[in-house]
Amino acid sequence: MNIVSADKISKHIGDRSLFNEISFGVDSNDKLGLIGTNGSGKTTLLRIIAGLDETDQGKITKTNQLRIAYLPQIPVFEPNLSIRSAMLEPVSPVNSITGDDLERQMTNILAEIDVTNLDQTIGNLSGGMLKKIALAQTLALEPDLLILDEPTNHLDAWTNLWLEERLAAWKKAIFLITHDRYFLENVTGRILELDQGQLFQYDGNYSYYLEKKAEREMAAARVEAKASRLLKSELEWLRRQPKARGTKQKARVDRIEDLQTLSKGASNRSFEFDSSAVESKNRILEVKNLSAAFEDRVLFSGFEHIFKSRERLGVLGPNGCGKSTFFNLLMGVLTPATGEIKKGLHTRFGYFDQTSRDLDGTKKVIDYVKRNAGEILARGDGVVMEAARLLEYFGFSGRMQQGLISQLSGGERRRLHLVLVLMASPNFLILDEPTNDLDIATLVLLEDFLADFQGCVLVASHDRYFLDRVVSSLLVYEDGEIRRSNQSASEYIAINRDRGHEIVPAKAARTQAKAQEKRRLAAEEIKEYRALEREIETMEKKKSELETQLSNPAADYAKLTALGVEYEALNKVLVEKWARWEELGERKDG
Repeated sequence: MNIVSADKISKHIGDRSLFNEISFGVDSNDKLGLIGTNGSGKTTLLRIIAGLDETDQGKITKTNQLRIAYLPQIPVFEPNLSIRSAMLEPVSPVNSITGDDLERQMTNILAEIDVTNLDQTIGNLSGGMLKKIALAQTLALEPDLLILDEPTNHLDAWTNLWLEERLAAWKKAIFLITHDRYFLENVTGRILELDQGQLFQYDGNYSYYLEKKAEREMAAARVEAKASRLLKSELEWLRRQPKARGTKQKARVDRIEDLQTLSKGASNRSFEFDSSAVESKNRILEVKNLSAAFEDRVLFSGFEHIFKSRERLGVLGPNGCGKSTFFNLLMGVLTPATGEIKKGLHTRFGYFDQTSRDLDGTKKVIDYVKRNAGEILARGDGVVMEAARLLEYFGFSGRMQQGLISQLSGGERRRLHLVLVLMASPNFLILDEPTNDLDIATLVLLEDFLADFQGCVLVASHDRYFLDRVVSSLLVYEDGEIRRSNQSASEYIAINRDRGHEIVPAKAARTQAKAQEKRRLAAEEIKEYRALEREIETMEKKKSELETQLSNPAADYAKLTALGVEYEALNKVLVEKWARWEELGERKDG
């Protein structure tokens, strides 16, 4: 039975269209995944369905007494409350929380994900813990339609697995945004994709989506290289998974191979290269008896390893175990409690951290890259790659390259930071939660890049799919040590379910409180985001009026000069407001 129907709905910000006259329905047992590039309007669409935002045109129809629960991407709680009190305050105005039974249900769900001390103060908790509380609230409501915006963000890998299994068994409708491709593969039964203002629907899971999207793009003679790259990087990998042994999946694989044969003659605008400009011996870094402590707690001790070329290592451990500290020790940023680190003569680190560094918004994208990272990326075979080509590979068109950094959205700045790291031609690449704020298309490109990377890769991530794709072995935090495991991330997490307990040192409360304060500001930023929409729309109308007046040949010179000054001033302010709107939008629309 159809419980929600969207008929030719549109949403615009000023003269910019997020989506235009799109239509779709949600059935009572649907499990829908919504995907699209950063800033494409995914969160806005979910908010419209939840009743928290309005369309500019078109109609949303819902069945009578439809119960909806909505989980925002960034849950915000009053920092002075205890967990027990906070969980009774709805994280979304859509959610209505009443009754003792509901409170007991929330408590039971929290216990399943290792949250048992309900007297902890919200202000001392990590983003992952806050997400767990918000999830418990939302799931306990057992609505007719469960709407989830990036539910896996900030969660550890163990909780992600728990949530995936719970949602796979969910009996009612689900509509979610996620970049977690295991969710899209194992939970969703239908995928909606927002692409350049249009909505495309695929009646299947993630592998089905990849196959049909490639067919659609090839049939339309669009971006053959992109289709080929998706087939190579995603479908071939999925083919090697246990699911591929089934007859139905085997038939799909055969069709995929036919597509690959057809795509061989297409003009390939992508490229393959490595980043071994700095030649190194097999030993890039040697570590002996390394240990580290944070205030009164030992993070790990006795770690020893020789990092080598072409090695692919994933780092797994619960939140708070010290993964970022481990990276900074290896790079020499921090001093270890004990141990010795020997860096190779030609070892060069590339560090893609969780937040990305500040970028000068007054500079053009291409100029900034050339000035800070050089004009070429050297390959190990003597071939060089221009900065513009690498930028294009990671989604920066020629127009975007000539634009100011201030005009980039948050996700686009994250991608730019990735390009800067890679342009430095490292031979030891460290990735700290690289999937944060990157859309699926960019993750696929990064995975393809790493497949040809000649140096050592060390990556910490809660994204099991990304780890399974990229790494060949793991470094796992176990009982105060960092140990080697040859299992895949999915296998290790499934087998060792008892190792996902978050670590929050008592003396780290001040740090956690500061983080909570930042999250509390998110509510104010949402208000600012809405206000900017109205301001931009008004200013865009004024800009159009000025352009009309400036194009009038009968106007006198003095008037045209004054209008030109006014236009330039308005446009400067408008660019700044667009940049701020994009930045805020990325935080809420990842």
